[in-house]
Amino acid sequence: MVVCADGVIGFIDFEDDPAAHLPQAVCMARDALNYAQSTALFLQQAGALEQARQAWLQFVQQLPAEARQVLERTVNKLSWVRFLPRSKSLGRDTLRVLAAHDLLTATSHSA
Repeated sequence: MVVCADGVIGFIDFEDDPAAHLPQAVCMARDALNYAQSTALFLQQAGALEQARQAWLQFVQQLPAEARQVLERTVNKLSWVRFLPRSKSLGRDTLRVLAAHDLLTATSHSA
């Protein structure tokens, strides 16, 4: 997600023709996961993760049901990461994964 010049939140397309090899639902989930992994830590550091969670929920709700199911199954498989310590000593990649998990589990935070 990015904030466009007009203040609207837009989404980055990571398209490199994954649809040639994957079903559309998997491609959509893949793009969403790429976004979360690459930006959640920056959003967290900027104090914008809560606002991003709200936008994430809106984004997920507009996905086709099959894409939501793929995304939900994938996020569920990642649930173990919440037990990792939030320590810089584990490296930036670990902090990215934790921040992404915080974003991806927005539905459980708001439920």
